[in-house]
Amino acid sequence: MAIENNTFSQPTPEAHHLLDSILDSSSEAVITLSLSGEILSWNAASEQIFGYKKEEVLGNGQPIVPPGRQEEASQLMARISQGKAIPRFETQRLHKDGRLLSVVLTLLPIRDANGKVIGATSMIGDITERKRVQEELQQRNKELFALKAVCEEITKSLDLDEVLKRIMDHARELVDASYTSILLADERGGFRASVENFQGVPTQHIGARPGGVTEKILASGEPVVIEEVQDDGITNPALVTAGIKSYVGVPIKLDSKTLGVLYVHSNTPKVFGKHLEVLNAFASQAAIAIQNARLYQSLKMQMEKLENTQAHLVQAEKLAAVGRLAANVAHEINNPLTGILMASSLLSEGTSEDNPQKVELETIKRETLRARGIIRNLLDFTRRSEGKVKEIDINQVLQSSLLLLRRHIDLRGVELVEHYTSEALEISVDQNQMMQIFYNLINNALDAMPQGGRLTVRTTSEDSQAILEFTDTGIGIPPENMDKIFEPFFTTKPEAAGTGLGLSISYNIAQQYRGRIEVESEVGRGSTFRVRLPRGGVD
Repeated sequence: MAIENNTFSQPTPEAHHLLDSILDSSSEAVITLSLSGEILSWNAASEQIFGYKKEEVLGNGQPIVPPGRQEEASQLMARISQGKAIPRFETQRLHKDGRLLSVVLTLLPIRDANGKVIGATSMIGDITERKRVQEELQQRNKELFALKAVCEEITKSLDLDEVLKRIMDHARELVDASYTSILLADERGGFRASVENFQGVPTQHIGARPGGVTEKILASGEPVVIEEVQDDGITNPALVTAGIKSYVGVPIKLDSKTLGVLYVHSNTPKVFGKHLEVLNAFASQAAIAIQNARLYQSLKMQMEKLENTQAHLVQAEKLAAVGRLAANVAHEINNPLTGILMASSLLSEGTSEDNPQKVELETIKRETLRARGIIRNLLDFTRRSEGKVKEIDINQVLQSSLLLLRRHIDLRGVELVEHYTSEALEISVDQNQMMQIFYNLINNALDAMPQGGRLTVRTTSEDSQAILEFTDTGIGIPPENMDKIFEPFFTTKPEAAGTGLGLSISYNIAQQYRGRIEVESEVGRGSTFRVRLPRGGVD
């Protein structure tokens, strides 16, 4: 060695050779340094680890210290100058070919005969491979944890949107990606896209394109790795716009069926190929979670259909009960009505035309006949029997109905506004049934305006249809009740004020003539009931 030790005599050439042999037999690099950092000795392991021959480094500085570690090296030598040893310090050193090596070094001070520190011995072990294995193990543990998390997703949620979001979150964390997206194939050959925010790129632009990567993956069932995104006509231009530099698409397969494609994207160049094994396993677990969520959705829909069917059966039973009740009511009421009709007819025949009571008696006859018609309508509602159909001008029927209800409307403090078409609106229906619809809708409008208001009645025609609108300025209908108002027995009125049959009967009559009743309502503003009936005859 080049450092003198005045305590002992100069070593013989044999001792030099023995010392060099000992150092060269070490598997670690053993380097001696002056306090200024000059390399004084360099064993065989140093040459093997760092690639420099002895004659290239002796007497020089430390070419093995990376530029970013110069300050660190100076601090280490400062500690050596203070006589302090530095055991097993992990850092990086530079190979001759430019590779960074992970190393563990031990620095020991060298002293002269007087105990003064005059240099340092550096023993360096190359742990690059060990660090690589450790990092791979850490990555594998991370991947296994993510796979375990995906398995947990299967039981954590059965909501498809939530499952997709969690899958994307874990996929991004799994391979340290910038963005993730999922394209699920549907039964009609289309795709459902679940996409994270791509730096302002609209979601609808991140999807499958004819001849694109997604079609290629679905056709082959194999992943596609794009390590350098180019505007080549295959990659979606939206990815280029979003600044994506590399990405990988992995098929989401369950058995032999491909459900869709999982994409992970990076906005910096990234080698995704090394992650294919874990991404394929991840996608397999994701497929189970997605399929479970879909099966749950399907089961939920079937349950809703079953509930609707059950509700229809309940409604059918209600209608059957109405039919039985209506038959009894018809029998009990028709007898006194017949008596009233006969008595009023006899009185009317015996009353002269100039007698004021003649008009009142005729009104009793007409309203008695209408009452009998109402009973028949209740029966028709359950039996769906047709009334006496003839061609009528619906404008005239509506005006007649309003004339009978005029006094009632005035007593409720409601202003009546009427707008009719200039031409006759002729339709083929039963007049009594139409009057029943009008009475029900007008009475509902009046009930909706307990403090008074305005009722606007309007008739129009459109596309071979007669349209009759009844608009009130009442309390309106809450949104949660809009789909219930035509159900039998549904009512929000006090028990003594309504049976819940009026709108059901009206709707049933309209359907009988291939028509319908529409409703528009706003709470606090009022409602519009629109009756649409085809002009002309009924097939």
